[in-house]
Amino acid sequence: MIGTILKGYKIMEELGRGGMASIYRSRDLSLDRDVAIKILHPHLCRSSEDRERFEREAKLVARLKHPQIIEIYEYSGKNGDQAYIVTEFIKGKNLKAFVEGVGPLLPEVAAMILLNVCGPLKYAHSMNIVHRDIKPENIMITEDGLLKLTDFGLAQIMDMESLTVTGGIIGSPVYMSPEQVEGKRASVRTDIFAMGTLLYWLSTSRLPFEGATTAAILKAIAEGKFTDPREINEGISDALASTINRCLQVNPDKRFPNLESLEKDLKSYLDGSGIIAPESQLKEFFIAPSVYQKRLREKLITHFLDSGRKLYAKKEFSASLRALERVLVMDPSCVEARELVTASRRGKRMWSALAAAVLIVACAGGFYFIFTRIERPAPQISVDVKEPAVEVREPVPSQKQPKLPNTSVARAVSSARQEEMKGTLKLTTIPWARVFVDGNYVGETPFLKALELEKGSHDVRLENPFCRSYTERVEILPGKILDKRVRLTVQEQEHK
Repeated sequence: MIGTILKGYKIMEELGRGGMASIYRSRDLSLDRDVAIKILHPHLCRSSEDRERFEREAKLVARLKHPQIIEIYEYSGKNGDQAYIVTEFIKGKNLKAFVEGVGPLLPEVAAMILLNVCGPLKYAHSMNIVHRDIKPENIMITEDGLLKLTDFGLAQIMDMESLTVTGGIIGSPVYMSPEQVEGKRASVRTDIFAMGTLLYWLSTSRLPFEGATTAAILKAIAEGKFTDPREINEGISDALASTINRCLQVNPDKRFPNLESLEKDLKSYLDGSGIIAPESQLKEFFIAPSVYQKRLREKLITHFLDSGRKLYAKKEFSASLRALERVLVMDPSCVEARELVTASRRGKRMWSALAAAVLIVACAGGFYFIFTRIERPAPQISVDVKEPAVEVREPVPSQKQPKLPNTSVARAVSSARQEEMKGTLKLTTIPWARVFVDGNYVGETPFLKALELEKGSHDVRLENPFCRSYTERVEILPGKILDKRVRLTVQEQEHK
């Protein structure tokens, strides 16, 4: 095929090959420019149904006029010996190849990429077109740092047809939605599910749904089982994890209803990270990714450290902890952040104890007020006819209210001081494990929250029926966090 001339286009090199067609870089001999030609496989050209689908894709994409959607120049028509579509040639890499060449991304960069993909996809939705095949291989990056969507509809339609009719799947199923797995009609929320899968991959360098076989992957997608992205990348905030989780809901009604609402979440997350003008920043990243990520990391550390200081000064301890923990993920050696974390934890405990004390006092005062306002029977008057009349009254309660006991306040403050003598154990295990501390069961990873323990030595035991038991004595320091990560050793199973 290389070197041949097809209707005025000279085939120069093959760019890619899929289940439906092959794509070639070609030269337009009339206009002296490079183009891309997508040629339907010969065995599919003999099928009128496949040729009609190919034509439908050409007409569908021809309707879309957006700077971030690949432009169609020409379609061969359905009656010739060959079926092909001529499009603009994008000099650059697809998103998958680009990211794999760069390495792990900062979560903020992942959010910027997804936000940029929202634009052209939202435009397609406004034209009543669902992409059905959002994945990094179908997103191109131009040399000047612009994202472009490609391959609208055909491959995914073909996949669904084969899934419904023959049970086979063409291409990778990892970006499919549960409704596509079940052979149901795709919708806007189908693309949103794929966007969630893309954001997960960009943030963690792993796919949410994996398996040894295609059947295992499809089962995981249908059941909605995936690892919390925060367990893979500690830099992922609760807000971004919530966005990913909402996109990947099995029930389409529980996902974002449209791309506008997803955009709003992503912009809010980036605003909270101090990132303005994400579109222009993303272009800087695509042009010089390593340099940009290094500079962005430094800016993020400065931003969250400054936020942590301000929030601590306002006594907003929970918010200051969230900001400072982001700093320590990027720079564990930051002494100021560590000191502020310790102070924020102490302040949070003190305020919680004082709030509890105030609540106890308020409740006690309320009970006393209610008690003193209860109506009592009128006093009895007794008269003896033989003696001078004497009025006998019940003792009248003193109008001076007794002082409320302050033991509850003292107890709460004492409790807060005792809390200062505790430390925190954060435990992460691979794979999951049942956790015992000093012989007592305390929960199961990955769902176990941070444990507050008395200062001193504690025996930790981890149990998993498929792994060797793990035991370690840990030392807890007051006001400090011990972040423990354990990889369990899988036991070899006996074969009979």
